[in-house]
Amino acid sequence: MDQLPNHTALLLFSRTSASEAGEKSFLPNKSSKQNKKIAEQLIKRSVQNIKATTLPYFIINEHKQVGNSFGEKLGNAIQFVFDQGYKKVVVTGNDCLSLSRDLIEKAAASLQTTDMVISPTEKGGASLIGLTQTTFNQNHFQSIRWQTQFTFHDLLALHQPSAICQLPLLDDINDFTDLKKQVPHLSKNDSFRCFAEGIITSAKQVFAIFSNPFTRSVPHNLFGLKAPPASSFS
Repeated sequence: MDQLPNHTALLLFSRTSASEAGEKSFLPNKSSKQNKKIAEQLIKRSVQNIKATTLPYFIINEHKQVGNSFGEKLGNAIQFVFDQGYKKVVVTGNDCLSLSRDLIEKAAASLQTTDMVISPTEKGGASLIGLTQTTFNQNHFQSIRWQTQFTFHDLLALHQPSAICQLPLLDDINDFTDLKKQVPHLSKNDSFRCFAEGIITSAKQVFAIFSNPFTRSVPHNLFGLKAPPASSFS
């Protein structure tokens, strides 16, 4: 893609991996260590995508976010980017496997001729939002029902349909069901797919054992454990 004007910037609005793992259960047995590893890889993937574009970018996680509600924090983060002198911003999150570098750059290019760009999710949210400084109203933005099934609907209400560019329907990852559904659609050479498939297989095996009502004990050799030594007390 040709070099885009430098008045457009990207914003990765994200939690830290620890916070993301605390909010979401990517695995059925809620393994905190493995849950955090998945969150780390999702964030790493998102960072790689924005770094691969031709655009300047900002990464704002909860350590840098200002405000009380999600809408207030996001609105302040967007305003921060505009305050740096940029006229257009494309906002992405950290939990959409289908959000590629090409799609991000397409969103940025679309902002040259439209007021807003949105990529909706199957659950009624948005995986990407593109905005222009001239039409951004922070008060209106904070009134959106964020993190609900009404988010996309509320975003559409901000502008006339002719001023909005809608990108393909994508979906994010919030739980184990989402992870199992989306990972197989990735390229076989995709590093996240290789990483996730191993964890998914292990999680299924452990979950099957503990969810079996006829299982009285867990085989020691499943986890490489040995029986404790005999007590010297009788």
